[in-house]
Amino acid sequence: MHIRSTLRLAAVAATCTAAFTFMAGVAAAADLNVELTVKDSGGHPFMVSLYNTPADWLKKPFKTAKVTSSGGAATAVFADLPAGEYAVSAYYDANANGKMDTNFLKIPNEPTGISNNAGSSFGPPTYEQAKFMLPAANHKITVNLR
Repeated sequence: MHIRSTLRLAAVAATCTAAFTFMAGVAAAADLNVELTVKDSGGHPFMVSLYNTPADWLKKPFKTAKVTSSGGAATAVFADLPAGEYAVSAYYDANANGKMDTNFLKIPNEPTGISNNAGSSFGPPTYEQAKFMLPAANHKITVNLR
């Protein structure tokens, strides 16, 4: 009987040690608050995309959010993100049709914004211009849409 108790105790200790080691290796999760502003105060939605790789920039978002404007401002929250490098793009859906309207040259007709308030004289800003580091603690960025 004594040997069985010792084996059980050893198994419990090994399981606890493995669980602690696994939990210590997991990166802390943080919330990213994206504060959005636009001159229009029509109460229409902001469409926000979060990217975590240059290859996916403006093509395949890591996460998306839709938040309604109040007085030309809103905050999108991306919860429980691992610390790391990210970039944000957003547009204000001024006519609430669920898509970003563009002209025949594919230039947006609706207000758009990028993290770091990055701009470009020709074409969209690059991932390098828009990227920022999300620390292990909660973080806030502001994107002004123009």
